[in-house]
Amino acid sequence: MKRIPKASAFPASSRTQRQTARKVIEIGSVAALALLSGFAFKGPIAEPAQAVKTDPPAIFTTEASAAWLPNEERGTYIPPIAPEITVTEPVIQTPAPEPEPEPEPEPILHSIEAVSLEPETQEAVWLVCKENPTLYSMVLAMGFYESGFDPEAVGDHGNSIGWMQVQPRWHQERMDRLGVTDLKDPVQNAMVAVDYIDWIAERLNPERPEDAYGTHALLMAYNQGWQGANESWSAGRYSTNYSRMVLDLAATYLAEMEGWQ
Repeated sequence: MKRIPKASAFPASSRTQRQTARKVIEIGSVAALALLSGFAFKGPIAEPAQAVKTDPPAIFTTEASAAWLPNEERGTYIPPIAPEITVTEPVIQTPAPEPEPEPEPEPILHSIEAVSLEPETQEAVWLVCKENPTLYSMVLAMGFYESGFDPEAVGDHGNSIGWMQVQPRWHQERMDRLGVTDLKDPVQNAMVAVDYIDWIAERLNPERPEDAYGTHALLMAYNQGWQGANESWSAGRYSTNYSRMVLDLAATYLAEMEGWQ
């Protein structure tokens, strides 16, 4: 029986060579198994896919966009066409002319053509009469018979002044209260006369003084004075030639004033 020699019986170099050979065989076996496994489960190893080359566009918008291609594959560079710029002249709109303002209507003056006082004076007297048609028409008729509408008239030996023939000696306190300084001013003269007429009207009809406007009694008291009128009433005279003429003329003026506002 042949005995197996011990490892120590071989030289050290022979052992090393055998160990190296064994490792090489083991590595080769593992590699072969791995290769066979790949064919069995995954099929053959595919070749790497080649990159698909696409043709570059034939026209480029900028030179830089074709710079990455080889010279022979570059298209023709066509620079972009600048858009046409149309310069439009600005349209200057001429503003429409503003319409001319309508002329203001002429103020309505409460005046009567037959009365020789200026229309502006008549309007002022209308306001002094508190825009009362009966009083206004009566005052104008009184002015006609007192002076013929003469603002400079002086009567009764210099005692009666202005178109309503006001006597300062009887009406000075009234003039002071009203601030009247010139009885030849037709409006100031009318202020004193109308204030006196209102005083008479309140004595004739305390509850409704305006009802005394346009009455014989009021005109008699204005023309004769309060005491003189009382004497006439006591004698049974309730109208005079003066009061009748004034009221007739006042009725004419009042008819002409119809429609006034």
